[in-house]
Amino acid sequence: MSGPVNSYYLCNDTGNEPLFYQVKPITALLMSLASWGLYTYWWHYKNWRLIKRNADATLSPLSRALFHPLFAYSLYDRVADTCDDLRVRGGLLLRMLGTLHVFSIALKFGAAADLFPILSMLLYSLTVLDLVVVQSSVVKINCALDCFIKNKFAVIDGLAIALIAGNVLAFYWIAT
Repeated sequence: MSGPVNSYYLCNDTGNEPLFYQVKPITALLMSLASWGLYTYWWHYKNWRLIKRNADATLSPLSRALFHPLFAYSLYDRVADTCDDLRVRGGLLLRMLGTLHVFSIALKFGAAADLFPILSMLLYSLTVLDLVVVQSSVVKINCALDCFIKNKFAVIDGLAIALIAGNVLAFYWIAT
C-alpha cells in the first residue's frame, strides 16, 4: 500500500508527495529546541517547496523560509484551509497561531522587547510550540490523504536529544 519517500514520511502508491512536510510533532519540538530555533527555517523551507511542487506556484521556497516570520501566517492559513476542506479539526486555531507568530516576532525584535521583555520572550517561545500544533494538523491532513508518519523512534530523535543534552551540559559547565 505504501512506499517510503524519505526518512520522515510514507506516501501513497500514486507517487504524489504529501501536501505538507511531515515529521512527528515531538521531533519538530526536539529539533527546534536542540537547534535553538534554526530547525523552523528548514521546516518552513520544506513546506514551501512541497507547496510550490503540488500547486505549481511561482514562489520562492528559500526566500519564504528565510523570512518565515513574515510568511508564517500564509503557510498556517494554507494548512487551515486544507483542514477545512478535508473536515479536519483545528483550522481556526492554526490561523490564530499564525497571527500570534507574526506578532511574537515583531515583539521580539521591535521596541516593545525593551518595554516588555518577559512578554516578548514568552510569545517568542510560543513560536516553537506553534510548530508542534501545526505539525499535528499536518499529520492529520496527510493521514486523511493516505500519507502517514512512521511511529518508530528515528535516528533524528536521538540526535535531537543528544544535542539538547549537550546544550544543557555546556550551560552547566559555563555556570560553574
